[in-house]
Amino acid sequence: MSGKIIISFEDGIIKVLSVKPAAKGMTIKNALTLNAPLELENYLAAEKTRDFIVVANFESFYQDIIYLPPTKEKYFRQIVGLAIRKKLPELVDFSYTYQVLDEVIRDDRKMKEVFFYAVSNDDLLQIIEKFSAYNKNVKALYSSAFCLSMLFKKFVETNDDVFLVVFSSRQSKTVFLLKNLQLIFLRRITGTEIGISDFDIQNINMTINHCRLSMRIQPAKLVLLGDICKELAGKETFIIPTVFMERVPAISEISGNTDDFLIPLSTALAGKQLARSSILPQSYRLLNIRKNIVLTGVWVFLILSVFIGMFIGYQINSIANVNDDIKRLRAEINKNKTLLVSLEEKDSEFRKIESQIAYIDSSNSANNLQKILHALSVLGSTTVKKTVETHDLRIAPKGECWQVNLKGYVISNNYVTTFKNYQSLLDVLRNLKEVEIISDNLDFKNKSFQIELCYR
Repeated sequence: MSGKIIISFEDGIIKVLSVKPAAKGMTIKNALTLNAPLELENYLAAEKTRDFIVVANFESFYQDIIYLPPTKEKYFRQIVGLAIRKKLPELVDFSYTYQVLDEVIRDDRKMKEVFFYAVSNDDLLQIIEKFSAYNKNVKALYSSAFCLSMLFKKFVETNDDVFLVVFSSRQSKTVFLLKNLQLIFLRRITGTEIGISDFDIQNINMTINHCRLSMRIQPAKLVLLGDICKELAGKETFIIPTVFMERVPAISEISGNTDDFLIPLSTALAGKQLARSSILPQSYRLLNIRKNIVLTGVWVFLILSVFIGMFIGYQINSIANVNDDIKRLRAEINKNKTLLVSLEEKDSEFRKIESQIAYIDSSNSANNLQKILHALSVLGSTTVKKTVETHDLRIAPKGECWQVNLKGYVISNNYVTTFKNYQSLLDVLRNLKEVEIISDNLDFKNKSFQIELCYR
């Protein structure tokens, strides 16, 4: 859980609770009470935190229990909204939350019993604008009754009893009914004086009778929360047993002063359990989504700009290095101009004697050719002519040697004589100096042969 600030509007008094995560639960970082709108403005102007959780005790609201057919969860919220519009046509622009209480049989049909709570968007936006004026974001907006109901889910061991809960905030009294620890009825009583009066007690007893007669529900206990407990402690003024809860019981999850901060503290303790109870207007939610998208886009653009800037800087540095290399190479070229001029002069002199060199090379080639022909003159001897007859002799330079291709056929009457005469020819060629047999091939059928020689 991350640190958060909860601001509770309680009939002219504003309570601020700042909590932060601890090793076990959370710690109260700061708790203060603001007594005027100007104090809130000064606080928001000085506070660096941008996101706030807001709780309010609304003077005007709409609540009731409706029955709807079972529907897929993703469509159910929309159906609840349509049912509210049908039940309350005078309520045009509003935000709402709801709780599915149970599944019941009505008119032989299975129906979902749903409690809804709705507030006009005009009232909600009046609160939100106080934060928007200082560029603050309202992450969630809850009714104080929903937050206080979460205390019972944490501290009541059984959910079988029905509780009627009363919370006093200056002159007004908030009364809500819990069945199976779920909110099923909510009423606000505007008193004539701060604290609790006989008029307030009478109204609370009337609410108990309303639960009995109209709702057919018998509250087991009346639970009084907050400062109201001090005024009524030890008195028997109500028609059902009464329980006093002046402050949140000491628990291990909280460290720090918790007196007089019942609503914001119950909000902090509820955590994600309250997520579905927020009544932020849909238009404000969409605006926040768009702001987050734009903000994310700006951050992505800034990050890309930094990387692009770094890349451009790297490229500029690389270009500077290339320019330095070009300057260095130009300097070396200038230094070597004399050498280039000298090489050009030598090249010119070489071209003048190139024809002479070519003539000398051709002379050497002719001398080599004469040496090869002289060496191969052995093929014209009487002994060789009696055994073989050559009809093709080709000589050409190849790499470091002269390649000689010799073709002919063997003079003989049978295979044995053919092989013997051919081997005699190979022996003659092997005895020649500076001559190497590269390959040889004899075709016994037509007695032809082909020999490749290399003269070095």
